[in-house]
Amino acid sequence: TGQGLPRTREEFESRREACWGRLAQATMEVAGVAAGLLEPRHRVASRLASGTSRHWAASVADMREQGAFLMPRGFLTALPWERLREYPRYVGAMRDRLLGLREDGSGGDGPLMQRVMPYWKNFTGWVAREMSRQRDEAARAGDEAKAGKGGKAPLPGARRAAPSVNVEAGEWAMAAGNLTRAAEAYRWAIEEYRVVLFSPSRGGGVAEKELDRLWAGVK
Repeated sequence: TGQGLPRTREEFESRREACWGRLAQATMEVAGVAAGLLEPRHRVASRLASGTSRHWAASVADMREQGAFLMPRGFLTALPWERLREYPRYVGAMRDRLLGLREDGSGGDGPLMQRVMPYWKNFTGWVAREMSRQRDEAARAGDEAKAGKGGKAPLPGARRAAPSVNVEAGEWAMAAGNLTRAAEAYRWAIEEYRVVLFSPSRGGGVAEKELDRLWAGVK
C-alpha cells in the first residue's frame, strides 16, 4: 500500500481493521513473488558456483556484482512491496542472460554489457564515495569523542580499509536512508535497462536518454 509502519496502537488497530480481509490474498501474492524470484536466483547461484567458462569471465563478474546489490542479506524484508514484486523480472533476466552464454564463447553478451556498464559504474562509484564519506564522518566524530576523553583516536580514513564494492556495498545500498531519492531512482532504472537488454520479452521501457537524465540528478 506504500504506507509506513503503524506507530501507535490506534494506527495499528485502524490498519488491521482496514486490511484484515486482504490478509489471505496478500499472503498468496507475497508467496508467489518470493517463489518467482527465489527459483531463478537458486538456478543462477548454482550455475555460477559450479564453475563457468573462461569466456564468460567479464559477464560472470558483472552478474555477481549485480546480485550482490540486488539480493544482499535481508533484501526480502528491506524492500517495499512495490519494488519486490518486480524482482521476478530482474532475477529472471539474470537467468535468461546466463542461459544465453555458450561454453565456446559464442553468443556472448559483451556488446550488451558494454552498453550498461557506464551506467552501472556511475552508480557503484557513487555508492563507494558515499560509503567513504560516511566512514570519514564517523571517524571524525570518533576522533572528537576520544580526544575529549583523552583516549586514542581511531585510524584516519585514508588508512582504514576501503569499502569493497560488492557484498558490503550491496548491503549498504539496500539499507534504508543511504540512497538519496535521485540515486534510488537511477539504481532501479538500471535494473529495468538490464531487463531491456538481456531479456526484452520480460518487459521494461527505460531508454539510455532517461538514464542520462536521472544520472544528472544524482551527481
